[in-house]
Amino acid sequence: MDIIVAPDDLVKMVFEQFFGRASLVVFMWVLATTAVAWISLGRQAVQAKDIVKRLFSFTSDRYGLQTGKVKAVLQIAGYWALFYGVASFVTQLFAGSEFSKGRGGGLAELLTWSVLFGLLTVFGTLLLLPTDYDGVVVFYCLFIGYGVGSLYAVITFTSKGGPNPGDWWVAPAASCCLMLVSASYARVKPRKKDIPLI
Repeated sequence: MDIIVAPDDLVKMVFEQFFGRASLVVFMWVLATTAVAWISLGRQAVQAKDIVKRLFSFTSDRYGLQTGKVKAVLQIAGYWALFYGVASFVTQLFAGSEFSKGRGGGLAELLTWSVLFGLLTVFGTLLLLPTDYDGVVVFYCLFIGYGVGSLYAVITFTSKGGPNPGDWWVAPAASCCLMLVSASYARVKPRKKDIPLI
């Protein structure tokens, strides 16, 4: 009488033939996957250490007017002042309209937040951008941050019936955060050619 062996049983028999009992096979598999996981974790820790080291190693930075870092920061400062100067006046026109009459902190507050976050952006990018940065400074992060902040502001202000004094920090804060993140990325992952991130 022929005995038909199920595929699972056949695999089990082969493993037991080569590796021993099933419990030993499971133990060896767990041991191997644990070793691979620890090796992978070690590699990731070394990579993270290298990234942190590159991000916070400021000793080799140069701040001359001819360095890519300073040129880019001067462009950022000019773009920020131009864009947020205009945006503050336009926002004030809307804030004083029938849609938001007499609400918010006025033009003085808009300009105050724009200047504060602008200074933080300029000093932060000056510190974070690599010295030899040769990317193209574009408006991506400035516009995206303004767009995200404005969308958040519209949703929030609508839900509570209009802005209150102290509410106008959102858009410049979002732009600032995106600019600093992209400057950090440029420092950690330097490119030889254009980096259209800032």
